[in-house]
Amino acid sequence: MALQPISSLVRSSVRRAGIEKQALAAQVFERFKQYVAEKFGAPAIPKALPKTLTGGSLTVEVSSSALCAELKTHQSEILDTLNKYTANSDQPPIKRLVLRIV
Repeated sequence: MALQPISSLVRSSVRRAGIEKQALAAQVFERFKQYVAEKFGAPAIPKALPKTLTGGSLTVEVSSSALCAELKTHQSEILDTLNKYTANSDQPPIKRLVLRIV
């Protein structure tokens, strides 16, 4: 009996459970948080929280106008990074970053 990589087992389990979109959104959220940590430092992570991934838009709640401005400045780089990450999925490209100050 050949062993399968755990990643393929997880993928097939996610597919069978019908939660592919939710799983991909969770992965995109994590990649976004990694980007924020790399660019702005780990303390910025709770200040920019991804909330939804719908119809090609990633909505992020931001706690300060300064960080919101910085994220807007880096918007194309953020979208490129996330779209490279999701390129092999059925997810349509993320075209828009919606930033909401809360």
